[in-house]
Amino acid sequence: QAVQELKHDEYSLKHFLSGFRLSYRDREAQIVPFLYLPEDLEYELMLRLVKLQLKQLPTVALNHPKPSETQMDMARKRGQDAPATGFDWIQHKNALGSLFAIQLTDIKLESPIPPQAKALLVVNPRGFSQRQRYEIERYLCGGGNVILFASPFAIENRGRWIAEARPSGLEEWLADLGVTLSNRFLCDQSCVMKTERGEEGQPEQRNNPYYVLIDPKNMSKESVLTRHVPPPGFVMPYPALLELDPKRLKEHGLECVVLAKSSERIWQEEFQQLPAINTEQMAAANGIKFPYTIY
Repeated sequence: QAVQELKHDEYSLKHFLSGFRLSYRDREAQIVPFLYLPEDLEYELMLRLVKLQLKQLPTVALNHPKPSETQMDMARKRGQDAPATGFDWIQHKNALGSLFAIQLTDIKLESPIPPQAKALLVVNPRGFSQRQRYEIERYLCGGGNVILFASPFAIENRGRWIAEARPSGLEEWLADLGVTLSNRFLCDQSCVMKTERGEEGQPEQRNNPYYVLIDPKNMSKESVLTRHVPPPGFVMPYPALLELDPKRLKEHGLECVVLAKSSERIWQEEFQQLPAINTEQMAAANGIKFPYTIY
């Protein structure tokens, strides 16, 4: 924290860090060594209180597709143990392991969804079978919670960014519920600067509208997921258009909660394997009359 101090004719600015220690019965004490911002206090405090009260870590089931042999070969050539998916942080112990017991599942007969799982995380699904869709629906009907991380296409760096259509196998199931993942890109003038290759092959910094920047001003202040997101916000790389059918959603008793909205300077681009920056659209995007919603 920064504190101003006035003393006679002397002015000084002092910095200090604050932290705290929580104890509860015979549980191991929880220590927050320092807090940078007052806004962090609620999250850090609630996180430690949850840890102090947990007698047993709740189970979270995680479905993560196995990379193909081709992807593994390309990763080895780059000196990686496995190809990066963009969702690898979920499996990292520091991300979930301190509050949850993570159990991997293929959602198949030999590797079913654990019945004790409090939630199922389905990450980047590809080619799900009818049996897998049935298992997910059965888990939901039994009171389970499913968090789906999905995109209708995959983006890979092969010297330059290449997009590939990648059906999840859940399209018909989601459409029946009233949710459709379009294969069109969303681009926004509110974006981040990336290093791209210029016309002569030299690297140059430019605004990339495929990396959409969501401003905290456009996020829900009611949800714990978004109300404390600090400026400048968060980035959604290569987002797809999410289309909702209110009638179908209502028939299934589903309710949408708006977490964030894009800027009003957004437009759509048709799917292409080599996503190119539309410089004319970047300059004319102010014609869009409404922001898209992120659920």
